[in-house]
Amino acid sequence: MKARKTVLAAFVAISVTITVLLVVRYDVYPQMLGKEPTMYTEPTMYTEPSMDSYTIVTALFDIGRSNWTTYRRSYREYLSYMEQLMALKANIIVFADPEGAAAARHMRRNQANRTRIIEMKLKDLPYYSYRKRVDEIMRSEEFRRNNPLAQNGHPEANVPEYNIVMWSKAGLVDRAIAMDPFHTSYFMWLDAGYGHGHDIYPKDGKWVPRNLLLECSDKVTMIERKEGIENHRQDMDHLYRISMSVVVGGFFGGGKEPLFRLHALQQEVLADWMKRGITDDDQSSIMMVYFREPCLFRFFIGDFYDVFKLFH
Repeated sequence: MKARKTVLAAFVAISVTITVLLVVRYDVYPQMLGKEPTMYTEPTMYTEPSMDSYTIVTALFDIGRSNWTTYRRSYREYLSYMEQLMALKANIIVFADPEGAAAARHMRRNQANRTRIIEMKLKDLPYYSYRKRVDEIMRSEEFRRNNPLAQNGHPEANVPEYNIVMWSKAGLVDRAIAMDPFHTSYFMWLDAGYGHGHDIYPKDGKWVPRNLLLECSDKVTMIERKEGIENHRQDMDHLYRISMSVVVGGFFGGGKEPLFRLHALQQEVLADWMKRGITDDDQSSIMMVYFREPCLFRFFIGDFYDVFKLFH
């Protein structure tokens, strides 16, 4: 009899223990009330974003703009604009020709541990192989006919090197992600001359875009001007003939996977353009990517130089 009581007591103890474990692990009480049990999940670790949480990618190449008859701007001007970007206390990867690389090294001499400078020539850019074809397109009668951009000296319709540099942004970000020297999960592109000398940068050089880092890594984030990208869906076959600035090409950012996807889709768009005898700038190519896969993007309404205003 005593042995049976001992066994019974042990059985009760085990049952109570199992019940307690079930309550803790699977939340039994809702099930008793006719609800589905809620699976317990471990709380995720929260990491406060910092200036070390992201990598900025930029580039600067001399395409002879100081000699243009329209839209002229000297290389020296761009170097002076770049000083503002280089003053940011952030991880920065710079792709540049020899003169731009030397300037970047000097500007970042006190932040060498947060800087990687890749010196390269224009012909080393991802889309330089298209240069001959782009030149053929720009000179063709079919492209120039009824094309105000070609007739009015717009660089995207007249200067092959301009489009090659503009298109290469996504490819250079792709390369920066493959390098990942600072081990960050978020990457963004900022034009070397972003801001064109306007007083828009943080005074102390410290910038932590928390809303980007915490909420927007799953998509490609860009700035959309009020004109609206959807208002041009019907124009997708002749964007190259329209002068517009709907998408701000000087900035985009995201996690690694959406940025890889952006580049892959842009490659498809550009290959299609080369076959069809079309060429245009990076903004139009990104719009075409959007029309193919709108779910890849998250747009914030703003203007050309609103990055530091929108993301903080």
